[in-house]
Amino acid sequence: MREIKDEISYMARTVERLAEKADSDTMQQFIGNFNEFEMFLECLLTRMSNSITHLNVLSDRYRKLFKQLGRSYEKLILVGINSFWANSQYHKLQYITLLLEKQIVSLETFIEWTSVEAKVADNIDKLLLERLFKRIFAKCGTNFDNKEMLEEVQQSLEA
Repeated sequence: MREIKDEISYMARTVERLAEKADSDTMQQFIGNFNEFEMFLECLLTRMSNSITHLNVLSDRYRKLFKQLGRSYEKLILVGINSFWANSQYHKLQYITLLLEKQIVSLETFIEWTSVEAKVADNIDKLLLERLFKRIFAKCGTNFDNKEMLEEVQQSLEA
């Protein structure tokens, strides 16, 4: 029970900091581990969901934070978006494309994440993932030339 109270308290403080427009450095000091990052991300995605303007402004505000946290957090961002927008391919497309364009998430991480997700997805989810991948890759992957990674994704989507 204590853990749930702690998480609720942490999320409430996160919402307050987001409302106060805390900068990347402030938020980085506030995030101590993966669990806290996941809670921060959930609060951030909730705020971003208000409008495309919110998505743009908040992704710009916390771009430095995301870059400082490093590549291991990029997969958490994709998992968070996929979970938060589980019922909206449109929003997944918008969010992931924007994060790729702003170089918050690398194309390599997106491709790796897609490959892993495809291996555990059922047929319907795999079809949706394939559509999402093709749409995003058409927008953001025009200069990507790692054919081995692309073949791995293709095999995962076809399996």
